[in-house]
Amino acid sequence: MTEADRHDPVLTIPLTAHVAKAWAGLLGSEHQLRSQWTLDRPELSPNLVENTKFAKLRDGGVRIHGVVGTFDVLAPDAMVFYERCRENEVEGEWLKWEGQMHCFPLAWKYGLFEGNEGLRWIVNVLERSVA
Repeated sequence: MTEADRHDPVLTIPLTAHVAKAWAGLLGSEHQLRSQWTLDRPELSPNLVENTKFAKLRDGGVRIHGVVGTFDVLAPDAMVFYERCRENEVEGEWLKWEGQMHCFPLAWKYGLFEGNEGLRWIVNVLERSVA
């Protein structure tokens, strides 16, 4: 995560830590109830769920697809999730692109090659999934 943090133009470790606290309800505000959740709850990260949850997905025929850019600070956790899916036989297709940022397929709008290819990959996977 530290290596990706040096390259990711979208996310940073401090930002993702802040977002995690917000999802956990730990920040609180006049518009948000403060929860008693800690950051090690499976509701906040699929990497924390028990293998039985993956078995339910597998047995239910759920397929999980993913796109990961290695310059994304979330990439290490995404790759752990990918491995857990693979180990628990949850099918799906994954694109891992070295040197790409968080959400790089969205950069298709700016004419970036990697963004166009990433978007094309997503569309192809989704078309195959519904065929």
